[in-house]
Amino acid sequence: MQMITWEECHFELRARLVKELGPEMRRSSPGLRITDEELDGMIDPIITREMVNAIFTAHSRNRFCRAPR
Repeated sequence: MQMITWEECHFELRARLVKELGPEMRRSSPGLRITDEELDGMIDPIITREMVNAIFTAHSRNRFCRAPR
């Protein structure tokens, strides 16, 4: 059974937020020239431990519930 680490959950959440917010931010501010890396740095401080723990718990349940083959 493969388990996911807390750090992987943090990375996954940050990547999802960049993917979701990046295009929206660029669309709402056409003059804004922001890279995904810059957005990544802006998003990272707002990610709370509770957010990551929620993803970690969901992953743990999904992986735990999946029958090993």
